Parts: sequence; structure tokens; C-alpha cells
Amino acid sequence: MDADFRRFRSMSDGATQRLPNQEPFEVFPSLPDSVLEKMGLLGNVARERLSDEELEQKFVALSLAFTIDATTVKDRCERQRRYRDQTETNLNTELERLIQKANKMQSLCIDAETTELLSALLGQIDIVMKASSHATISSERYGAVQHENRISESVGVMINHVNLLKQQRDSARRQLQYTKRVLQNSNSSETAPAQKQIATTSNGRVITKRRASIATITRPIELSKTADARKITRRTSDLSLRASSLARSSRPNRLELGVDLVKIKEGMVENEPVTNDHNSDDESNQNEDNSSLEDNSLPSVETETAPLSLRYRLLRRFRRLRNHAEERYDKWTEDGTLHEICCFCALMKGGESKVAALHANVNKNFKIEKNVPYAELWLGTHVNGPSSLKNGDDLSKVIAQHPEYLGDNVRKQFGDQLPFLFKVLSVNQALSIQAHPAKKHAEELHKQRPDIYKDPNHKPELAIALTPFEALCGFRPLPEISFFLMNIPELKKVTGDAAEKYKADTVELLKEAFKAIFATPKHVINEQLKKLLHRFQSLDANERKNQLADLIERLYRHYPDDVGCFVVYFLNYLKLEPFQAIYLGPNLPHAYLYGDCIECMACSDNVVRAGLTPKYIDVDTLCSMIIYKGETAKEKIFKPIVEDNCCQIFKPPVADFAIAQIRISTVDGT
Repeated sequence: MDADFRRFRSMSDGATQRLPNQEPFEVFPSLPDSVLEKMGLLGNVARERLSDEELEQKFVALSLAFTIDATTVKDRCERQRRYRDQTETNLNTELERLIQKANKMQSLCIDAETTELLSALLGQIDIVMKASSHATISSERYGAVQHENRISESVGVMINHVNLLKQQRDSARRQLQYTKRVLQNSNSSETAPAQKQIATTSNGRVITKRRASIATITRPIELSKTADARKITRRTSDLSLRASSLARSSRPNRLELGVDLVKIKEGMVENEPVTNDHNSDDESNQNEDNSSLEDNSLPSVETETAPLSLRYRLLRRFRRLRNHAEERYDKWTEDGTLHEICCFCALMKGGESKVAALHANVNKNFKIEKNVPYAELWLGTHVNGPSSLKNGDDLSKVIAQHPEYLGDNVRKQFGDQLPFLFKVLSVNQALSIQAHPAKKHAEELHKQRPDIYKDPNHKPELAIALTPFEALCGFRPLPEISFFLMNIPELKKVTGDAAEKYKADTVELLKEAFKAIFATPKHVINEQLKKLLHRFQSLDANERKNQLADLIERLYRHYPDDVGCFVVYFLNYLKLEPFQAIYLGPNLPHAYLYGDCIECMACSDNVVRAGLTPKYIDVDTLCSMIIYKGETAKEKIFKPIVEDNCCQIFKPPVADFAIAQIRISTVDGT
């Protein structure tokens, strides 16, 4: 049996055994060859000479195929697991009954030979039970479907990584082409003699007039174009060598070199003094190679009234850019990575987004583009996204002209304005951890800092899932937070002394531990996050689940070195099914992580952020306003009021809005 187990284990691991005079085992993909052939993915694509566009199309097709197949694999794996568990239960039940009957027969048996035979039978039954348990464990660990599931997950990670590398490559290619074009234009441009007067200072510095045109300025000393080109090439090669020594994914996403060179070329950089110093061309070249970052001197100018040249000033500006680039180089981490966080909205592609689907349902002229991202659909009068009628009239103007449309009750309480804002969200990447101030607090914040807090209104929210939806909502029960603080050394490190005090599980200590995270220096956060991710690799599946490893790794990919990755251990992690809801009252920390939902709220855009964002985090305001109350995840689910078989109402404890869900059945009952 052990030999059979080892043989099947090697086959399930994907090993190919070759026996004498026998062809090797074939490893069949889960996708049929016919499907791969239709997508143009069958055969050795790597040896084909394909254009970038064709390769990209094949990669997109392969990515879509694996995405669809991953769902099938997961379903098949889950069915196999249920079937295996049921089979094991039935087998154990029958074996236990058999043992009971054998024991009963043994107690009634007088013959010694029969008694010995029954004892041997009981021993065999015990062996069968152990073998069954061993087979169950082996199938869980080495089963072919489980192995295929792991491969699918790995391919998904690989596809995401390749997509990211492709974006960085395209960005770097555009920047490089643009910079080369600017440098070529500046090197090939001819300068005409200057016709305008140049002013000089007592210390010999030459200054052009404010409106002097760089195109008409000549160069004081006849340095050859070849020498200038050599200097620029040397600096470009130096920066390129520094960047090329690192991984492609760790290079900077944006250099301002091209923008600055364009400004120089167009004459936007004016009145820059030049230091006069008498050096030969060779001495100048040597000084440039060995100069410090602060050295901005240029070759000498013999005549005090001599004008500047375009190329002369270009070299000076280039040194400043080199200084800036080397400063950024010094800030790169020890492993050669630089995480530049860009502020952008989390988006879903058109084929996946409910936002696009709902908009297309009411607008027949709207066509969904599969590769175009769609994030939010707003219905309301808020100035950041006002809605309009089909005839093009602005909704806020229509309400102002016809306030009776709102109804008497709404007008009495909220005046002649729409009291709510309705949204549909498609979240593909975690949105910021945030909280919204209460009404009175919002008015105070708006008076104190109107540039950040745009309006004086509160912002209670109700989110209803349209698809499987992930979110963070409210503080965990205090014992759960205590468990994380005691069992995750990296979290314990960033919370400091508060982690030791938190053993008492009190609200005051929760508040102290939460504040300690934001008071921790950023370099400590970065260091501990890397240690945490490295430690995750050595954990088994159960420990990874207990320590939220998958969630932390996913958040870190989008928000590297963000304090919000640790804040997750303080908040409830919810997975909502379609039409389940959560109510986000004032001062409640929360975040949307993934999925589609509808969201209704008071008409406001006030946000106090706590993490998972490159935007401003108002730590003092946040820590003073949020509610430090531990609750279970089930307590955060908001239950509707059932009116009848077709209607249920989500009615939060505010007067600004409520949502009615109406289900209409068809004739066939669907």
C-alpha cells in the first residue's frame, strides 16, 4: 500500500515517469485543446515571430482562459472535498458498527480458535481505519485537483505580475523615447548670434534680461558639439547604468527630465546665474566626472559680457537633474526596490464591472468597452458628480425650479435639496480605510479646514452587495485583537508597550494600541511589514488563515509599506453574499476591499482616512473621533425589514435615506 501511495503521489505532483520502451506520461491541461486552438494558444507560441500587439492579444486571451478555468477548478476541488469527507464519514461509521458486532461476538464466543480469529479481524479493521485516515490526509495534500488549484492560483499571480511589468515597461519606454527626442533636438539645434544686451554683476556672473530668447543666445567659448554631446551622453549613461543594475519592476515610474528639458528649450528657465571659472576643456571633463553632487560649475567664460548658449545652460540644468536622480537613488531600499505610491481609483474592466452593466441597461447608446475601467456611478446632486436628466438638464437645477418634486416631508426637514447620494461601486482594489464625522463634528471641521473637509454635512452610509463583496468594518472583539497582538511579533513591535498592556482587553488599551501604530516611524513600519511577509512563507495553510496572510499579501501588493496593512488586524474582515448589507454610521472605521455594491449615503464627501491610501491621513482627528467598541463580524451585518414576499426595506437609523429592495418573479418563477 505504501508503494502504491508513493507512486500515486509522484503522479499527482506532476512528475513524469519514463519506463523502458514506454512513452512518457502526458500531462493534459484542464482546458480542452479545441478551446486553446480557437484562442490561438495551441502549439509552441514562444518560437513564433509575433509582433508586440499579437503577443499582447494572446496573453489577454490566456489570462481570460485561466481566470475562467480557475473558477471551475475551485468548484471541482470543493465538490471533491465534500465527497471525500462524506465517504470518510460513511466508512468510519460502518467500521465502527463492524467493531461493535465483532466485540459482541468475541464476548459470546467460547472457542479459543474463534476468539483468536475475531481478535485478528479487529486488528485488520483497525488497520483499515488508519489507512482510510492516511488516504484522506494524502488526498488533501497531494490530490491532483488540489495541485491543479494551486497551479491556477500561481498562474493568476503570474498574470497579475506580468500585467504590472507591462505597464511599467510601456511607461518607461514612453519616457525614454521622449527624453531621447528632446536631447536630440537640443543637440541638433543651431544658435544664432545674440542681438540683445546682457547684464553682468560685480562678481563676474552673467545674467540675461528677463525676456531674452534662448534661441538667439550664442555661446561664449567655442566648445565643439562633439564635446557637448559626449558630456550629455556620459551623464545619461551613468543614470541608465544605475537604473539597469536593478530589477525592472524596481525602477522609478517617473522622471522629470523631459519636462525640465522642454522648459529649457522653450526659454521658460530664465535668470539662472553661471559661475565664471577659467578651465580648459579637458579639465572641465575631468571635473565633471569627479565633482560632488553640489558642484554646479561650468567651463569658463573669458568675456564678462559674453552671452549664454542653449547648450551651455542645458548642461547646467542636466547636472541639477542628475543631483535629483541620485538623491532618489539613495532613497531606494536595500533590496533595490522603490515603491512609488500613485493616487488612482480602484477600477474594474468593462466586462466585469456592474457599473458599466447598469449604465448600459438604461443608456442604449452606451457601449461597454472590455478594456476600459469603470469605477463609480453616481445618482444625485453633489457638486463632485451631479446627475442630469435625459434631456440634458442638470438635476440640481430641476429640483431648484420644482422643489415640490421632493415632497413636503423632505422639504420640511432638509429644505429644497436632495438629502442623499446614491452610488454603484465596482471595486477591484482596496479603497482607503476611513471614517466619517458626525453632523456637529463635520460642521466644526468644515469651519476649521474647508480645504480638506468640503462640506458641513455628516455622511452615514449603507452598502448592499451585488456580488460577493469584501470589506473591513468596525473594531474586532477585544479578545481577537489581543490574540493578534500576542501572536504576531511584527504587530507587537509596531505597537510597542501598548501590546504588553493590552492583555487586560480594555477599551482604553485598544485606543492606546491603535494610536501607537500611527505614531510608529515609517521606516519601522516598512521593516516589520517585510519581516511579516517573509514569515508568511513558512506558515502552513491553517496558520496563514489565522494570521490573514492572503489578505495582507494582497493589500501589500497595492499599498506597499502602508500602515493600513497593520490596521487590518484591528478591524472585522467581512465577506458579504449578494444582497447582504452593512451600515456605516458616523465615526466607524471601514474600507471596501473587493466586489460590486450599491451605496446610499447622506449628501456629503467628508472623509477622514486611516490607511491604504497615498492621500493625507489626519491622525489626530481620526484617533479622537472613531468609536473604540469591539463587535463581532455578525453584529455588523445590517438586517432589512421584510414588508412582504416581494419587498424588504433597509432602513438605517438616520432620516436622510432608506433603500427598498423589490423582487419581481416571472411566470416561470425565476
